[in-house]
Amino acid sequence: MSAPDGVGSLKKRARREGFRYQMELNFGQKEDKDHFLARLDRVKGSLATKRRRPVDNMELLSHLLDLAEKEESEVQSQDTSSSSAMLNTSGIYAGDGDEEQPLFVCEVSAFEDLVLGMTRWCTCGMVNRKMISYRQSGHVIRAEFQCQSCNRKEWWASSSLLGSRYLINQKLIHAFTCAGMLPSQYYHFCRLASLGTVGKRYTDSVYNSKGYVAAIESCAEASMTKAIDEIKATSEYETDGEWVITDARHDSTANAYHTTVPCLSGSIHKIVGCVTLSRKEHTCAQTRELACTKEVLPLVMSKGLNVTEVAHDNSPSVTSYIVEELQLKNSYDTWHGTKNVAKAMTSIATGTKKRAGITWYPELSDKRKSTKTHLYYSMKNCNKSPENLRDSITNIVDHYRGKHSNCNQSSSCRRPGYAPSKKLITDPNAVEAYTRKLKQTLIYVNAESYCSCQDTFWVESFNHHLLTYLPKRIHFGTTTFRMRMNIAVMDWNENVERPHTSERYIFDI
Repeated sequence: MSAPDGVGSLKKRARREGFRYQMELNFGQKEDKDHFLARLDRVKGSLATKRRRPVDNMELLSHLLDLAEKEESEVQSQDTSSSSAMLNTSGIYAGDGDEEQPLFVCEVSAFEDLVLGMTRWCTCGMVNRKMISYRQSGHVIRAEFQCQSCNRKEWWASSSLLGSRYLINQKLIHAFTCAGMLPSQYYHFCRLASLGTVGKRYTDSVYNSKGYVAAIESCAEASMTKAIDEIKATSEYETDGEWVITDARHDSTANAYHTTVPCLSGSIHKIVGCVTLSRKEHTCAQTRELACTKEVLPLVMSKGLNVTEVAHDNSPSVTSYIVEELQLKNSYDTWHGTKNVAKAMTSIATGTKKRAGITWYPELSDKRKSTKTHLYYSMKNCNKSPENLRDSITNIVDHYRGKHSNCNQSSSCRRPGYAPSKKLITDPNAVEAYTRKLKQTLIYVNAESYCSCQDTFWVESFNHHLLTYLPKRIHFGTTTFRMRMNIAVMDWNENVERPHTSERYIFDI
């Protein structure tokens, strides 16, 4: 069936050089189609008359889209264009000191009460009230209104009460505290914005007498208990128990007043226990880590968590407590064990030319960094066996001598066509010196504590997270310090390993 003349002519005129786009229109009846084509011709003719030139289909559709977008923008601005201002100055910045006017915070329900009160009939039968005074209490305003006919006075507040104090003031204290803001930051922000402030005495009273600190502590304890329940629900817990990570965090670099030892789960990476001691409770900052560890580990185990292994950076006193008193497996952090390996290799890998082959050996000059990599590989592939770990470390020397019979089966040196990237060691004195240095490393000496290949990455990340709430340049009182620590624990447990909110991809061109 051939198309009607109108449509045929449209398609014919639309053909031109360039890109084409064909749109399909479906009509229920022939009358609807005829009516639509008639409207199309009429609009096109009207538009051509206004522009004094022929108009094609693409220009017609562009004109219709412009009209639709204009209508949408008018709808979005309807809240200001479709209604007039209540007063002549509403929404207009006059510039005559308006920026100096004090601001306040108001609840929606309180604002609705104000509107109803201003429009309600007075006892004298008139509706003619005027604000005669106001007083600002923190972020809340309390205003007094007077009827201009009978002089009857009424008051209104922008906030409801919680207990005997305004709810808005307490909510803003809660907000800046949980956001990690310092009291000084809160004060300067509110002062410069003319938003009103609550004083230190008021804040301390909310923290202490109103039970805010106790409520934060209770919520933090509930968060850690929930984390323990999550651990117990895992399939590995029934057979292997749980390994935890501890690390001391001091509130300053020297002679710290507060020391905190968090206990973090190795499987789900959430905080399951946290203990803070102050100088009043333990005078020596250097031994405070052990005192905190002696409190936090029994505390975690008393909650029903079967702790089988504790990982920490190399602290001999903590190690003695874990192994001898608690009789648990002790593990050291891999990074702390390898961080000085390259430096220790310097004495046999670099030196003056005249001492080459005597105190240092050129064949070892390219193996300082790669030795550290080999140590990581040995810890990861020793199957948690100290003997295998020591054998793998001593085999590093044979690997660089070109002997790969004892190397791990998954190593690239066991594959056909392997070409070494480092110098082969042929000097017997270099072999002896290299072997001696490897056996002096912390990982070889303490293979029992490194064979599990555990690290303290997550607890170090938590300590970095604490800087948001407890910056080291600020001294906090013990009560405030512990309160902020509990808030940081809840924040960490709620957000650690959460799904990504955004992703970024980088492509090399």
